[in-house]
Amino acid sequence: MILNLHNTDGSLEFSRFVMKEKGQGYGREALRAIQKWIFEHEHTHRLWLEVKDFNHEAYRLYVSEGFVQEGLLRESLRYENGYASMIVMSILRDEFLSRYLRGIANN
Repeated sequence: MILNLHNTDGSLEFSRFVMKEKGQGYGREALRAIQKWIFEHEHTHRLWLEVKDFNHEAYRLYVSEGFVQEGLLRESLRYENGYASMIVMSILRDEFLSRYLRGIANN
């Protein structure tokens, strides 16, 4: 889900990215398609998201697709047995276009 689609700052939030069949490459493919659409058709400047600190697989995916860690929302989620932190990550339009033009986003 993309939030704040009509944000005048050009900063969109990418939220709720869940794949039932993990390890098949569907998540990577979907992420690339979303980034391509956002940066080519919506003229967005920045796409950002939050990932739970214990979701190492998702974190690695986002890093491999050009997202950069910006910060940490420490213990911002309460669970039955304690708290979890959220990592804030983003990719800028120029970063995506550079990767895309180099062919990284097509592999």
